[in-house]
Amino acid sequence: MFFKDIIGNEKNQNALKTVIKNGKISHAYIMSGIDGVGKQQLPKLFLWALCVKILLMTAAVNANPAIL
Repeated sequence: MFFKDIIGNEKNQNALKTVIKNGKISHAYIMSGIDGVGKQQLPKLFLWALCVKILLMTAAVNANPAIL
């Protein structure tokens, strides 16, 4: 499942996509909305995307330590 698969809750989706893109992660996020808008799935996707980004950054640093 990807962000595009969640219908509705675009405001939260866009906010989380921006966080992933910019790398400025907060200590907490509140998911709100009516039933069925992805309040449970959205945080799971967010965590998955952050993990993938961290793994890619780690692999890049391991391949070229001069990046630091």
